[in-house]
Amino acid sequence: MAQRLKECRIIRLFTSPLLRAMQTAEVLVHELGIPYAVTDALREYDCGVMEERSDEIAWKTYEEVLRDWVDGQLERYELLAREESEIEGHRASGR
Repeated sequence: MAQRLKECRIIRLFTSPLLRAMQTAEVLVHELGIPYAVTDALREYDCGVMEERSDEIAWKTYEEVLRDWVDGQLERYELLAREESEIEGHRASGR
């Protein structure tokens, strides 16, 4: 992979904080001679009720969310995510 990436004029690599991603990044930056930065923006995320599903309804939901994301219409999903986060925070704190 590093050999093919050398042709791409990459000046910096960004990686998820997950161990396997950071290990891959370390190998690549060593070979490419470039710095890397760890960012939570690339962390895998929990898909909630869609996690580990591959049925037709899950795929249709995925396609709908992807289409909305591409069209810049994610407000309703962001609101749901914030609400879920608040609920989880309350559960964790015992409130």
